[in-house]
Amino acid sequence: MSSNNRYNSQNNTDQETIESFKILISNVKSLKDKTWGCPWQKKQSHVSLIPFLHEESNEFIDAIYEKNADNISEELGDLLLQLMLHAEIGYEKEEFTLNDVIKSLNKKIINRHPYIFKKK
Repeated sequence: MSSNNRYNSQNNTDQETIESFKILISNVKSLKDKTWGCPWQKKQSHVSLIPFLHEESNEFIDAIYEKNADNISEELGDLLLQLMLHAEIGYEKEEFTLNDVIKSLNKKIINRHPYIFKKK
């Protein structure tokens, strides 16, 4: 099965991942909720999160060099949280949405790999 068919078929693992991603979106929105959210998270901005993005990126790189799959997975999760927080901040400021980020990335992937994503 080609990698493209893997995601088009929506097998059980893919469905579980989509459901987990929905929960992640909800969790991040809860963290940033104006009334009930985390006081520290509510104050964060793109700029204030930069040191944490650096730190998590370095920890991810270290995990790769250590060849520790569990740490790689954990650090990828920490990086994903940083990305999700930035997307939520963008949404709060009415700059962009998570969907804008995803659509932009999909467009970039397709445009950079025309030999894989041939126009029919």
